Amino acid sequence: MNKIAILIIAFFCSSIIYSQDIESLKNHDTIYLVLKHSIEREVQDFKTFTFSASGNNSLFEFNFREKADKHKIVNITTELKHKPIKVCNKKNQFIEENKKNIIDISLIEKYGTNKLFNEILQVNKLNKVFYVIDEKELKKRKIHLKKARVFAVGYIEM
Repeated sequence: MNKIAILIIAFFCSSIIYSQDIESLKNHDTIYLVLKHSIEREVQDFKTFTFSASGNNSLFEFNFREKADKHKIVNITTELKHKPIKVCNKKNQFIEENKKNIIDISLIEKYGTNKLFNEILQVNKLNKVFYVIDEKELKKRKIHLKKARVFAVGYIEM
C-alpha cells in the first residue's frame, strides 16, 4: 500500500514539475532549439510530424510538417549573414544555465508542433528570439548559436 501511495505522489510531482517547465517557455523571450544540421536533405518521420533539414553555405532550413494536415508547417531558417555567436560551454555550463528554455526534437515530439509552436510559444504572435544549436555541438567546449526566424504556416490564428 505504501509503495502505491509513493508512486502516485511521485507521478504527480514529476508531472507538475515538467508542466511548469513547459509553461515557463511562454515567459522566456529567448528560446534555443537543438536540431540536427545537414547539408544533404534529411527527412525523419515521427508519430505526428515529419522533420526535414537541409542547408548550404549561406542558409539552413528546418521544417516540421504535421501528418494530420500537410498544409501545417513550422519553418525555421538560419542565415549565415547573421554571424553565429560563440558561447563557452565548459562542463555543459551553458546547457545547464539555459535548460528551461532549450527545446529538442523529443519535446516537439511529445507535445506536437501545433501545441508547442502555436499554443505555448505563439511564434506568429509574440516577439521571441530563437537560436538554433547543432546537436553535434552539445558535447563540445564551444557551441555556435545561430539566430533563426520561425514561422508557423497554415495554422488558424485565434
